[in-house]
Amino acid sequence: MRHLVEGLRGQGLLGDSHIPAKSSLFRARQRLGSKPLRVLFATTVKPMDTEATPGCFWRELRLLAVDGTCWDVADSPANEAAFRDPNRSRLMV
Repeated sequence: MRHLVEGLRGQGLLGDSHIPAKSSLFRARQRLGSKPLRVLFATTVKPMDTEATPGCFWRELRLLAVDGTCWDVADSPANEAAFRDPNRSRLMV
Protein backbone atom coordinates (compact mmCIF):
# COMPACT_ATOMS: atom_id res chain seq x y z
CA MET A 1 0.00 0.00 0.00
CA ARG A 2 2.85 2.34 0.82
CA HIS A 3 4.33 1.86 -2.69
CA LEU A 4 0.95 2.49 -4.31
CA VAL A 5 0.37 5.66 -2.30
CA GLU A 6 3.87 6.99 -3.01
CA GLY A 7 3.47 6.24 -6.72
CA LEU A 8 0.16 8.09 -6.86
CA ARG A 9 1.57 10.98 -4.85
CA GLY A 10 4.60 11.15 -7.16
CA GLN A 11 2.26 11.58 -10.14
CA GLY A 12 0.28 14.28 -8.36
CA LEU A 13 -2.84 12.09 -8.18
CA LEU A 14 -3.14 11.67 -4.43
CA GLY A 15 -2.96 15.08 -2.83
CA ASP A 16 -2.21 14.93 0.89
CA SER A 17 -4.09 11.69 1.68
CA HIS A 18 -2.59 9.40 4.29
CA ILE A 19 -1.75 5.70 4.18
CA PRO A 20 -4.42 3.64 5.97
CA ALA A 21 -3.40 1.57 8.98
CA LYS A 22 -2.67 -2.12 8.40
CA SER A 23 -5.64 -3.06 10.58
CA SER A 24 -7.95 -0.97 8.38
CA LEU A 25 -6.74 -2.76 5.28
CA PHE A 26 -7.20 -6.13 6.99
CA ARG A 27 -10.78 -5.34 8.02
CA ALA A 28 -11.63 -4.03 4.53
CA ARG A 29 -10.23 -7.20 2.97
CA GLN A 30 -12.37 -9.30 5.32
CA ARG A 31 -15.49 -7.31 4.41
CA LEU A 32 -14.84 -7.67 0.67
CA GLY A 33 -14.11 -11.39 0.78
CA SER A 34 -12.48 -13.24 -2.09
CA LYS A 35 -14.81 -12.22 -4.93
CA PRO A 36 -12.91 -9.07 -6.05
CA LEU A 37 -9.67 -11.04 -6.40
CA ARG A 38 -11.48 -13.84 -8.24
CA VAL A 39 -12.93 -11.30 -10.68
CA LEU A 40 -9.55 -9.57 -11.13
CA PHE A 41 -7.87 -12.92 -11.79
CA ALA A 42 -10.56 -14.08 -14.21
CA THR A 43 -10.41 -10.86 -16.22
CA THR A 44 -6.62 -10.57 -16.42
CA VAL A 45 -5.16 -14.07 -16.44
CA LYS A 46 -3.94 -15.29 -19.80
CA PRO A 47 -1.03 -17.35 -21.12
CA MET A 48 2.05 -15.32 -21.94
CA ASP A 49 3.13 -17.62 -24.74
CA THR A 50 1.72 -18.85 -28.03
CA GLU A 51 2.09 -22.09 -29.91
CA ALA A 52 4.89 -20.36 -31.84
CA THR A 53 6.90 -19.71 -28.64
CA PRO A 54 9.79 -22.22 -28.52
CA GLY A 55 9.73 -24.61 -25.57
CA CYS A 56 6.27 -23.73 -24.27
CA PHE A 57 4.49 -26.80 -25.63
CA TRP A 58 5.29 -30.51 -25.56
CA ARG A 59 3.12 -32.88 -27.60
CA GLU A 60 0.47 -30.16 -27.94
CA LEU A 61 0.35 -29.61 -24.16
CA ARG A 62 1.25 -26.27 -22.58
CA LEU A 63 4.12 -26.62 -20.13
CA LEU A 64 3.63 -24.96 -16.74
CA ALA A 65 5.66 -24.69 -13.57
CA VAL A 66 5.26 -23.04 -10.21
CA ASP A 67 8.59 -23.26 -8.45
CA GLY A 68 9.70 -21.85 -5.14
CA THR A 69 6.24 -20.54 -4.34
CA CYS A 70 4.48 -20.89 -1.01
CA TRP A 71 0.79 -20.04 -0.72
CA ASP A 72 -0.97 -19.37 2.56
CA VAL A 73 -4.35 -20.98 3.12
CA ALA A 74 -6.81 -20.55 5.97
CA ASP A 75 -6.35 -22.75 9.02
CA SER A 76 -9.11 -25.31 8.70
CA PRO A 77 -9.35 -29.10 9.00
CA ALA A 78 -10.11 -29.37 5.27
CA ASN A 79 -7.02 -27.35 4.32
CA GLU A 80 -4.85 -29.19 6.80
CA ALA A 81 -5.95 -32.43 5.15
CA ALA A 82 -5.30 -31.11 1.63
CA PHE A 83 -2.10 -29.07 1.97
CA ARG A 84 1.28 -29.84 3.38
CA ASP A 85 3.12 -27.63 5.81
CA PRO A 86 6.12 -26.42 3.74
CA ASN A 87 8.39 -26.99 6.75
CA ARG A 88 7.37 -30.64 7.13
CA SER A 89 7.55 -33.65 4.86
CA ARG A 90 4.15 -35.05 5.87
CA LEU A 91 0.57 -33.81 5.99
CA MET A 92 -0.41 -31.74 8.99
CA VAL A 93 -2.97 -33.38 11.27
